Order: sequence, then C-alpha cells, then structure tokens
Amino acid sequence: MPLPQSLKPQSLSPSPFLSFETTPNSSLISDEITRNLYIRLDEINQQCTIYTVIIRWSGKMDASNQIAQTVWSKGKHTKLESLLNDEDFKEECQAWLRQQKPESRTPGNLKVYIEGMVFPKLTGHIKKDTISEKTCRNYMYLWRYKYDERKKGVYYDGHERPDVVKYRKEWLKRMFEYQRLMKDFDGDMMDIVSEPQLKLGDKELVQITHDECHFYANDGQRRIWMREDEDILCSKHQGRSIMVSAFLCLYHGLLQLSDEQMRENPHIKSKEAFILRSVQTDGYWKSEHMLDQLVHQAIPIFEILHPGCVGVFCFDQSTNHNAMAADALIAVRMNLSPGGAQPKMRDG
Repeated sequence: MPLPQSLKPQSLSPSPFLSFETTPNSSLISDEITRNLYIRLDEINQQCTIYTVIIRWSGKMDASNQIAQTVWSKGKHTKLESLLNDEDFKEECQAWLRQQKPESRTPGNLKVYIEGMVFPKLTGHIKKDTISEKTCRNYMYLWRYKYDERKKGVYYDGHERPDVVKYRKEWLKRMFEYQRLMKDFDGDMMDIVSEPQLKLGDKELVQITHDECHFYANDGQRRIWMREDEDILCSKHQGRSIMVSAFLCLYHGLLQLSDEQMRENPHIKSKEAFILRSVQTDGYWKSEHMLDQLVHQAIPIFEILHPGCVGVFCFDQSTNHNAMAADALIAVRMNLSPGGAQPKMRDG
C-alpha cells in the first residue's frame, strides 16, 4: 500500500537549514529558527511512524481513510475470552440458580457450585479458587438478579409474560363464547333479565365462581376511641384463624339449597357449598379438600338448582387449583440416584 503524499518523508534540497553541522552559515541562524526546524522535522517523523503502525495493525480502512474495524493483535495484557460467552457455562449456572431457594441463592454458593461442579464438567479437572466471589456477584447482576430487601406489598407473578398474555387472550375469547349461552342481568337492581338465544341442541350455561379467604381472630378494628390517659396495645399475634371456601352463583348468591329442597333431596348431605376450616384444629386446606367440596357439595347442589343447565366453574390460579394427581408423572418427585422410596406413578 503506497504511502500518502502528505506522510512520505520529505526530501529536502541542500540548503543552509538541512544539516546544521555542515552549514557554513550556521552561526547566522538564530536559535528561534533552529527550534522551529527541529519541531517540523519531529512532526514529519511522527507522521511517518503513526502511518507505519496503522499499516501493521490487522485493521481495515474505508474510503475516507478512517479506521472502520481494528482487530488488535498486540498489547501487554493476555487476551482471554469471558466465561459469559460460553453458552454451556451460562446455562449450567442459570439452571442451578433457578433451582435454589432465595435464601441459598448467593454469590458464595454460586462460586462453590462453579468450582465443584461446572468447571470439572466442562474441563475434566477440579481446581479450587479459580473464580472469585466478586466475579460471581457480577455474573448474577448480568443475569438480572438483584440484591434487595424482602418487602411486604403487592406480589407480581409475571402477569405480562408473553405466555400469560397469550393464555389470557384465549381465555377471554372462550368466555365470550360462553356468554352467548348465559342469561344477562341488567338494571340498578340487576332485575332485568335477558334470556340467551339458544339454538337447537344448545344448553344454557350458568357461571359458578369459587374463592377462599382467611380470617384471623385479631383482624378487628384498628382505630378506637380511647381516653387521653389510656394506652391500649394491639396484639402482635394474628390469633387463631379460620378458612372459608365457598361457591357463588349469579342467580342465588351463595350456592345453597332451601329447607324445602333439602327435604326433597335427602341424599344431599350439606345444605350449602360452604366450608369453615381451622388451621389449628383441622390442618391446612389442600387440593383433596377442594375436590371433595366440589364433587360432594357444589355439583350436587348445582344440579338441583339448575336442572338441564351446564355449569361453568371458574377458579383462580392458586397452588391448590393447579395441583397434580397423586400418581401423576412428575420428574421432580423421582429420586436422583438409585435407592430410597420411589413414588408410585401411573404407567405412561
């Protein structure tokens, strides 16, 4: 590649200013002119040196003579590739972090896991102190983890995730289709009823909703009238608790039978699909209790109140409502290594 004209070493014709040692009239040159000439010669040498360095770099130059891309091949520091660029390393670490409880998800534990499990798996040998805790902390920040205080407040559980939004749109579309087969209530007192336009073979749909709530003994009034010299302390403990599980109907409110309907249907054991349960005496409310209430209370009462109709039972997304069967094929229930008590699962 030829040198630009401006950067070629200038060939100076013999003059009294080229070589000061051989110039016969050097004594006539002032000190100021001498300094200026030396500065000019230094600038020419620097330009030639810079151009030579650029040519030696493994870079590319565009038409405007500016560097567009440079691949550095020189330097005093060792060229190492970050572990973050290794997809296997990143996937191993992120999978481990997702499996840990929040209390165990720390940079120190991540360091132990990387040195004891990840590095031997990827390199084939164990070497301690190969990564610092500070580096693990930086990795966690880059993987969108943050060190923050646990607070009491609104719990956000991925309501705007793409899969949740997709499910919500499909659910709304399905509910609008159901609404066509349901009665519509309007007016200030909801006393104006619009009958559904049923086609041949259609059955009227009735929406039934379910919800649960906990009440504590000390959930009483927080603000009271006191004398100026009184100091009434509030109990720090929530007290005994009860759990209410009930089904509601648009037609009847609480899904329950009248006394006359109970006499006409002696096989119905419960008058209403309503349960009061104490955690201290009855234990925690589980999925099997939910199924028992649905099968033995809610559905039989619904069939008496709405003969010939189809119920649309709506539940919220709680853990009990998403529970799997006892013999469901769930990999996390299996033992990682041979031996021990294996859960009984149905055939695949």
